Amino acid sequence: MTRQEQVLEAVESFNEQGIGVTRQTLAGALTQPINTVTARVRELVIAGLLYEEGTKVVEGRQRKLLWAA
Repeated sequence: MTRQEQVLEAVESFNEQGIGVTRQTLAGALTQPINTVTARVRELVIAGLLYEEGTKVVEGRQRKLLWAA
């Protein structure tokens, strides 16, 4: 399974529970470095497979929530 597929599957898993997920949460769940996750997320957003909607405060900062298209 490619890293893109892993990221997409993880986002879908969170979304099935009605939860938008941050990049930081994904990195922790996948045990991958944040820079690896953010690159894959960007590719998936450009491909139209993920989109950003809403925010969540994490450690005092606004973080965008990801959803599967």
